[in-house]
Amino acid sequence: DKLPCYLYTAFSCLFVSYPLINEIYIYNGANLNVSLGYLLTGLSLLLAECVLEKPGKVKTALYTVINCVLWVFLMSLYESFAFVYVVLVCGVLILKNLFGEKEMKLPECLKSIAVYAFPLIVGIAVEFLLGKILIAALGIEGGGVGANKTALGALTSVSGIISTVYAIFRQHFFAGFWYFPIGLFAI
Repeated sequence: DKLPCYLYTAFSCLFVSYPLINEIYIYNGANLNVSLGYLLTGLSLLLAECVLEKPGKVKTALYTVINCVLWVFLMSLYESFAFVYVVLVCGVLILKNLFGEKEMKLPECLKSIAVYAFPLIVGIAVEFLLGKILIAALGIEGGGVGANKTALGALTSVSGIISTVYAIFRQHFFAGFWYFPIGLFAI
């Protein structure tokens, strides 16, 4: 209610025209996941705002627990929502400083950041631990697709260096020709 209508319009235009959002909807078959994730990311931000309004100890604890559970679910949907949330938090803090009733001092700003960050950090940690527990309990071996690590030991021989250079070209350069959005970032 405090912001002029043109700011809402500008934000909506930027959000809708953001190229990675279009890429996700066009090339990815997980449209429901992405749409639900954006909705729940906004809900998480609202829950953190409710905590900042100091509703009382019971409601604060309830909102924080719900927000942490929400982030466990969001991390299992699509990990990139953490970055969406961080950008939203930065936007909210900037808007609060620009258009708020009073300028935020450093301790108040740090407290706000802690309130926003706590559910995200807990959600990431719990989702990671649940994944490890399920992998161990079910006896699943890790796949090669998710094994994004550098084998520094392979760089001790000429053949290791050649295979590493080939892998870099295969995974980044050639993938850019095959998948246009990655090609744009590779340039």
